[in-house]
Amino acid sequence: MRNISTAQIAPLPSTQNSTTALITSCSYGSGRFELAETGVYFHGRDKDGNEQLPQWICVPLSVIAKTRDGKSGEWGRLLEWRDDDGHIHQWAMPLELLESDGADVRRELARLGLHISPNQFARGLLAAYVKVWPVEARARCVDRLGWHGNTFVTPTGAIGETEELVVFQNSHAIEPAYTEVGTVEEWRDSVAALAAGNTRLVFALSVAFAGALAEIAGEDSGGFHLRGASSSGKSSALKLAASVWGNPSAYVRLWRGTVNGLEGLATLHNDGLLILDEIG
Repeated sequence: MRNISTAQIAPLPSTQNSTTALITSCSYGSGRFELAETGVYFHGRDKDGNEQLPQWICVPLSVIAKTRDGKSGEWGRLLEWRDDDGHIHQWAMPLELLESDGADVRRELARLGLHISPNQFARGLLAAYVKVWPVEARARCVDRLGWHGNTFVTPTGAIGETEELVVFQNSHAIEPAYTEVGTVEEWRDSVAALAAGNTRLVFALSVAFAGALAEIAGEDSGGFHLRGASSSGKSSALKLAASVWGNPSAYVRLWRGTVNGLEGLATLHNDGLLILDEIG
């Protein structure tokens, strides 16, 4: 069992389901990892046993929980950090990604705003830190979005009451396009209100909400093909529907792709809205 100190530090402000961390250090080899307000450090020793200067690894990165699926497989770690804009990110990272050189993990963390040391030795320690940092909390990971019992899982969290934290652990190479900005009232007044009186636009908005309600109503999924001449409002209807789930300019996907690629894309829109443009 590794020695763990329990001196409390100020945790990162977290989302509703996060777990407050009390651990500030953990032994590893002949040294120890330390989580401080300025980042993650490794305190090592030289061959004579003398403690070396702390090695900075990355900005504060918290290991929130151990994740696993309903069959106690697909183990991972729920990570949390803050980017330069103060936005908090969470990622349910599959542990299997650490069984290579860890480059895929560093790439994804960096893409989402985590600053990582350019020092090669320190970069290698990041994988060890995530692996050995002691955490008792558990979270249930799922590989598809949408309804799981009475819980609706989104890429950034779960809606509904659950006995334990439920998180989406993405096993696909495609990034979910779900995003959030503004308020419901702003969307209603500046977007939805403009569709009043236009039956096509009202229909598009209705379809956007239908996916999440089909499970509740006991209905099968389905789809609709909007067909018409150029500049007849098809793209406007698609973007209006896309605004329910994310950025209209980024949410709409193209029909082009392999069967496996489209299958993965559909999985990422499970119980939601998948918009494919340009069937022709």
